[in-house]
Amino acid sequence: TRYWRDWSSDVCSSDLGDATVPPVESPIANDVRVHDGSWLFVHVPKCGGSSVLRAIRETHPEPSGLELNGDHLVAKNAILERVADRLSQARVVYGHRVFAGLRRLMPRPARMVTVLRHPIDRAISHYNFILTRPSDRQRVLGALTHDDVRVPFKDWLAEFPPASNHLVWMLFHVLGDSPCVFDFFHRAGAEEHRIVSERLHEFTHVHFVEAGGVAVAIRDITGLGPRMENTNRRYAVDPADPDARAAAAAACPLDIAIYEQASREFPVPRP
Repeated sequence: TRYWRDWSSDVCSSDLGDATVPPVESPIANDVRVHDGSWLFVHVPKCGGSSVLRAIRETHPEPSGLELNGDHLVAKNAILERVADRLSQARVVYGHRVFAGLRRLMPRPARMVTVLRHPIDRAISHYNFILTRPSDRQRVLGALTHDDVRVPFKDWLAEFPPASNHLVWMLFHVLGDSPCVFDFFHRAGAEEHRIVSERLHEFTHVHFVEAGGVAVAIRDITGLGPRMENTNRRYAVDPADPDARAAAAAACPLDIAIYEQASREFPVPRP
């Protein structure tokens, strides 16, 4: 939308510095036997992560738990510098801004885990979710125009970059070497897809909403039983609408490819 284009142009023209984070080799190489209780939980939006976060906050208050959210324009180096002293005490680091490079400052090997949702369902849920937010956020996230007119779902998918292939953008930030969190808002392409595809193994495990993955993540990280919460029951777009699902499928080919790859590479544990 026009608001998104204007806002993103201003943001992308700001001085973000030239900080870089070197690639970090996984210290555990998917071997869970060396794990002694530390976790990095990557919260992908609209994949049930809020339920996981609530459970983590209950069982791991600071300094045992370290939440990293917000700060979309902060470079990875700046995040590392800001939280370095707290990482040495944290058993669980969690949120939208978690990335693989944090491992190098943790005092013990850490499992990096996430929960994914099928991209078609995730895109529809994302659109429905942001329409429940205050109007300023709705406009920033592309759901409203300057005139507070709701952008149709298909137009949102086509015109607002984070709507399509959001999973690739998010995991590109987590697994890639780009210095700025905001980079995953740029239009995903072949290079971003390649990096995510080649580095999925840096996750210790990927859980799936459809297979009870939220309950598994809560149980594994916190020891609590499942406490999945559905906070958005009002739908602007019906998740079962075949036209909406077809539009999302056409708009999210990279996300679908990564989701299917993860489904093949990571066994599904029981809830």
